[in-house]
Amino acid sequence: MEFEYNNRDLSWLLFNYRVLEEAKDESLPLYERLKFLAIYSNNLEEFYRVRVSYYRQMIREFPATHPKIVQVQPEKIITKINEIVGGYLEEFSAIYEVSIKPQLEENGIKILDKSDCLEDDDVKFLHNIFNQDILPNLQPVILVKNKVRPFLKTGQIYLILRMYSRNKTTKYLGKTALPKYGL
Repeated sequence: MEFEYNNRDLSWLLFNYRVLEEAKDESLPLYERLKFLAIYSNNLEEFYRVRVSYYRQMIREFPATHPKIVQVQPEKIITKINEIVGGYLEEFSAIYEVSIKPQLEENGIKILDKSDCLEDDDVKFLHNIFNQDILPNLQPVILVKNKVRPFLKTGQIYLILRMYSRNKTTKYLGKTALPKYGL
């Protein structure tokens, strides 16, 4: 008797798809459906961080003829994962854009696009939130090439900026340019 081997990671993607399917269930409250999208997204982020990076590490560390590479075929698995996830992400976007976002707006919750304009009261409100709740939690770290190696924690949000002096020209991608925004 011969058995077909199902890769555990491809199988796990099917499990996570079941979470996405729950977000389609219009009999559930809107907030629950939104939570299922968040759970799906969080699961997928962790999956890429842990499982896909494992395959990439195998490719980096072993020659193409190594028995482990031959047996597991990490490049083939990564390609298949990306194909599957690509289809699921299209479905994720459709659920959000076609179903959830309009229902949020019906309930007085508007998701702004970068082209939307804010009223003066909204701008003041956001400035207050930033100054009271976000700014006190920012921890700048200056990175100097080959000198500072910060310890980045998993699951944290990081914003990386390249800062320039206002009165200096900059070499960027081989071109000399004045930066748009400076300090």
